[in-house]
Amino acid sequence: MIEGHVNDGFGLLFAGRAEAEPFLGSRSTPAPLGTISKQKDSGDWKHRVIMDLKANGVNLASGTPERQVLPTVFHHGLDMAVLGDAFGAGGADSDDTFSTMVLDLKDAFMGVPLARCEWGFNCCAADLDIHRTRKELYAG
Repeated sequence: MIEGHVNDGFGLLFAGRAEAEPFLGSRSTPAPLGTISKQKDSGDWKHRVIMDLKANGVNLASGTPERQVLPTVFHHGLDMAVLGDAFGAGGADSDDTFSTMVLDLKDAFMGVPLARCEWGFNCCAADLDIHRTRKELYAG
């Protein structure tokens, strides 16, 4: 999975910490890696690589004033009901119609660029035999 992320352009590969830090421009704070696995309805397994930013101390640099609650399908339904009410009674012949679309983008979170100054805080040390098959993104 790690090699796949590197080859998809979501990670950079260095021979070691000594080679990475000059490129990063700072001391690196590698985070331990783990996986979260979930069995889908089809019986197939979905695996997600995670970095433990609590273990390397990065989480101490930020905080939220309250617990984040992500929207659910029920929130979407409520939004649809409120929007439908705003359109009025309408009816089958009414032009007061609306559509909805839900997108689930593969690897969407990894597509959000990380500020260059934060790269050293979002790295890991993997004792794995990883090979990059894509072209290099940066010289050297």
